[in-house]
Amino acid sequence: MVLVDAVRAVGSALSGTSRRLAPPPASLLDAASGFWRTHALGAVARLGVADQLTDGPRDVAALAAATDADEDSLFRVLRALAADGIFRRTGPRTFALNTLAEPLRSDHPRSVRHTLIQISSGWNQRIWSDLTATVTEGSPAFPRQYGGFLWDYFAEHPDEGEHFHRSMRELSRLDMPQILAAHDFGRYERIADVGGGSGQLLAGILSAHPHLRGVLYDLPAATADAPAVLGAAGITDRVQVVNGSFYDHVPPGCDAYLLRNIVHGLTDEQARPVLDRLRPAFTPRTRLLVLDCLVPEGSGGNHPGFLDLQMMVGSGGRERSASEMAALFAANGFHLVDVRRTPGPTAIFVGRLAEQSR
Repeated sequence: MVLVDAVRAVGSALSGTSRRLAPPPASLLDAASGFWRTHALGAVARLGVADQLTDGPRDVAALAAATDADEDSLFRVLRALAADGIFRRTGPRTFALNTLAEPLRSDHPRSVRHTLIQISSGWNQRIWSDLTATVTEGSPAFPRQYGGFLWDYFAEHPDEGEHFHRSMRELSRLDMPQILAAHDFGRYERIADVGGGSGQLLAGILSAHPHLRGVLYDLPAATADAPAVLGAAGITDRVQVVNGSFYDHVPPGCDAYLLRNIVHGLTDEQARPVLDRLRPAFTPRTRLLVLDCLVPEGSGGNHPGFLDLQMMVGSGGRERSASEMAALFAANGFHLVDVRRTPGPTAIFVGRLAEQSR
């Protein structure tokens, strides 16, 4: 996940002036109770409440009937969210969408519905509850809690995997203009999106550059929605969908290889086999484009601190600074040649083969 503007807008509204003006103990308690809001948002996202309000305000009785919810319980959740600035209360028991609630709609062009479902999911909350052990032991919580890794869990729980893949599509759509403005993708001829899911990122890049062709490479479950995404963008004839794992093989013949939100989920040791599979596909002209959050070298800047903790409890991965990414590249036969920043925390780390690897 990336901390994109829609999610930041919700966070800004929830922090509000009350926290800034409150005494420190109250502010700390308000910060600690943030998970209450997380689960309230997750509940209305799962129930599809916002979809039921697309045509205007509705009484909570009608909303409960439409979403198969208990009327009084749903009323109390919506009342709490409306008091916090999410949803608008138009009558004693009537609610409507407002600017912050609109992205909860499934059909909203900047929807974050599946991202909120994922953030509030049981598996995610369980690993966060184990943060203290992660800090004391220095090992990720997910394997300790579930006896395996996230992708194994998604294979056994396909509904949760579906929410994850849809969340990645939502987040790719949100910061697409920033990514396109940050790097000249038009210099390439054939781009591979390695671990690219449904192809949202590749669709955006190829739509902006009609001469480009692409390869979408990921596991079958991840690319299941790719035909719909690529078809909607009108680029089906310019993309080859290839199924496989980047731990085993990477399709050759491209002059740029994208890794979006892949490297940040890996420790340096876990990243080694992925970069090992990439290297044989490279020529001196080929570029590696890693799209991850950028950690400032100092204390200033847009710091993705809590997303870094998400990586830590999940897989043991991390968000990296430019110097940390340069070191990772150098240890695996690549050279970091540029870091293209976006207005948000996402950056494009541009690499090429190191001299000794050519």
